[in-house]
Amino acid sequence: MNACHPNFPCNPPCPCHPNPPPQGCGSFLMQRILACGKLHRRCQCYSISLDHPPCQGNAPYTAVDAAICGNPAWQEIPCHERGGILLQVLLPLSFQLIDCNGRRFTACGTAEEQIRLHLSCPEAECWRGQFFIQAAARLCGNAQYCSDGPLDAKLEIMLEAYLLTACQYNMQHTPSCPPSKPWYPQCRLNPWND
Repeated sequence: MNACHPNFPCNPPCPCHPNPPPQGCGSFLMQRILACGKLHRRCQCYSISLDHPPCQGNAPYTAVDAAICGNPAWQEIPCHERGGILLQVLLPLSFQLIDCNGRRFTACGTAEEQIRLHLSCPEAECWRGQFFIQAAARLCGNAQYCSDGPLDAKLEIMLEAYLLTACQYNMQHTPSCPPSKPWYPQCRLNPWND
């Protein structure tokens, strides 16, 4: 029995909204992948010139750790294969060095790699995209360094490179099947709440 209490009136059912929401409602920006590539060097020997080698310690030095210390820089170079983009990537590295007295120093250098991106769109559409590269590096065992030459170190390096473009995605006209390539949400910044 659905009787209303005399002190509490019955609420009528919510009416349906007579007008559909405006066309811009429900749209948002997402990053679409135009090209992607991955590279994993498990244990590769690199000859790295250190920018500011330690001058206060006693040689020889032992490199005990390595890590990426900044954003990679890249330059597009000619690719002789169709359907691909070739990038020359400069990886900024930070090394932890220990001298023969056990004192710890930090020195920076740069390693170079090439990565190939496979296109998932016609080459004529690539002008709309921008590159995004993320990298990770670590030292495979200790490496000896003398202050008069380059640091020869075995490194494990992982690179992921993407060519991204911003696309408007509308919730009202969402197809039943997702697109063939992944879509990544665009970060929304609200300066009033952050």
